[in-house]
Parts: sequence; C-alpha cells; structure tokens
Amino acid sequence: MKPQKLPFTVVYCSSAYDGFPATDLELHSPIVKGWQSQRFCNWPQILVVQLKETARIRKIQILSHEIKIASRVELQVATADDRYRKLGHVSLDPNQKNDFKTRELKSIHIDTIAKYVKIVLYDNYVNVHNWYNQVGIVALNLIGDPSSGELNTFRQVSSTMRSNPENAPFLGNISRLPLHQELEHNPTKTENHFLGADDAVGSGRSGSS
Repeated sequence: MKPQKLPFTVVYCSSAYDGFPATDLELHSPIVKGWQSQRFCNWPQILVVQLKETARIRKIQILSHEIKIASRVELQVATADDRYRKLGHVSLDPNQKNDFKTRELKSIHIDTIAKYVKIVLYDNYVNVHNWYNQVGIVALNLIGDPSSGELNTFRQVSSTMRSNPENAPFLGNISRLPLHQELEHNPTKTENHFLGADDAVGSGRSGSS
C-alpha cells in the first residue's frame, strides 16, 4: 500500500496566540495560518496529536514559521497503551541568511508504530522581527500506512526552504543515524535548490503573520 496522509487531531498544546490555534494544523487550506505559541511563553512548548487509528508512520513534515523559529524540535511517539518513546530531535535553520523570506520544510523519515505524536519545541532563535520570543508551525503532515512491524528509528531528514514566505527552495539534509542521535550533525548528503511553488505542505498557500 502506498503511504498516505494520516488524519490527526490536536489533543494538547502548551499555549496558543490569539488567531493561531493549534487546531489549524489539522487543516491544509489557503485560509489557515497555522499555530503560534503565546508571547513570552514558557519552554519547551509541546503539541500532541492523535491519529484516527494506530498507524505505521513513515514521514513527518513540519513547515516552520519564517520568523518565529524553534531552535530544536524533538519527536516522541506512543501507542494507545504505551509510554512516550523519544525518537530523536532535529534543528531548524535560523533563516537569517535568507533574510526571513523563506520557510523551512523539515521532512523527517521514520518507521514507527504510533497513535500519538508529541512535538516538543525548544526556545526560539532570537531575531529582530520576533519581538515576543514566539515559535510557530504553519503546517504539519503525518504520512504512513496501517500499522505493522515494530520499528522505532529516524531514517533520514531533509529540509526545504519555502520562500517569501510561500515558495520553496530546497535545503536537503539527509542522514541515517541510530535512535536518539542528532540527525543533522552527520549528513550523508546535502542539496540546495531554489524553487518557486506557491504552496504549503500538501495543499494550497498558507499565510501567517
């Protein structure tokens, strides 16, 4: 069976700024703006999403805000009757070299059985545009198929920089490392491409402010 988007519901978030609720991540539409943390929030910020049913997750895609960027994102998973298991973490690009006119799409290839995914976001990169030290996720995708097997590993990571702030030059960052290692420290391949696609993850344009 070909991997497909897995529907999910946001069941917990540490905080949300007015007009940017975490439930926006459940939708892919030009009118949704994604989630942003409260101003001067506590760290880390945590989002928990619940899949409609237990599934084999093969890829997680996170489209970061172009200005309100977490320095690190940690992923944990759990089944309905299990404690959370830490899969590992990735770092996001501070986006200064792109003058904050791009968005980074982090594609994390995994192979794990889960019903819940916990996304832990650590303190933001400091920049002149993010006055209130917020973090934001514009879009979130979980891709996989019905559950089978018992694999819990990060397999590879790739990054895409989506430009101004909708378009997407690629910043590929691929690595194959054991569980709990920092994925970006030993990339086996890095690619930089500059594309101009007016879309967010999986659908039409998605704006933010």
